[in-house]
Amino acid sequence: IATLLKHIASLCLSFHPSVEKVSGQNNRIVGGAPCRPHSVPWQAALFVGSQFSCGGALINRNWVITAAHCLDLTLRFSPTDTISFFCFLVASFPNALHCANVSIISSERCRTIYPRYFTKNMLCAGVLEGGTDACQGDSGGPLVCSGKLQGIVSWGTQTCALPNKPGVYVTICNYINWIQKTINNN
Repeated sequence: IATLLKHIASLCLSFHPSVEKVSGQNNRIVGGAPCRPHSVPWQAALFVGSQFSCGGALINRNWVITAAHCLDLTLRFSPTDTISFFCFLVASFPNALHCANVSIISSERCRTIYPRYFTKNMLCAGVLEGGTDACQGDSGGPLVCSGKLQGIVSWGTQTCALPNKPGVYVTICNYINWIQKTINNN
């Protein structure tokens, strides 16, 4: 992870050096802009029945990875509910997938920002000046650095994109063996 500290990461797998800013909490990715069409083919959306639940990332042709708390949501539904994955958003969302460029924040800095909550299985990313961040509804979505999945949107402050309050992501590299074993056994 130390080598990631100088890299720029992208939410929703965008690699645009300049994007038109989007503001407002309802736009999900705060401070982002619409992704270039077809530039994020591995972005997935998790629906329970017809209700959007969380984002996710396709990790192979049969598997989607998402945040654990996204799957916990599905436990509240009956076994007859349909759980579906789609790689597009529905009409009640922005009509385009949004992307934003963020920086990886050092673990030491993140630990001082979130001292009671930050663990070795997390990483922080954002813009310390504020204005750009993942937000409610982005949970489970991918954080990509140099073309590789590095994190899954997990949590942050209730108000998104605040200065000195970066988003918190699950550190995927800590779970590679478990992910591979799960896929191989199923």
